[in-house]
Amino acid sequence: YRVRADQPEAQMREVLVRFDLTGQIRAFSRCTVCNGRLEAVAKAAVAERLPPRTRRYYDKFWICRGCMQIYWKGAHYHRLAENVRRWRGI
Repeated sequence: YRVRADQPEAQMREVLVRFDLTGQIRAFSRCTVCNGRLEAVAKAAVAERLPPRTRRYYDKFWICRGCMQIYWKGAHYHRLAENVRRWRGI
């Protein structure tokens, strides 16, 4: 399949609809670096790797066991979650 749209949002919509994937979206379950699966991790286990403000203001974290990238619901999370809600509603 060749994607015909030239804008990222339209490309996403086109692929989701073409392959009937909207019901399979598992947002925030994979690492954006290596595509490994994310799993919850205790703050204490990653605290020394967190930026000071993140360590201070956030308590829930996820880690990729493949590349050890750490994730949390930071400032950009709500915007990304809104995109996912929109894509699921296609």
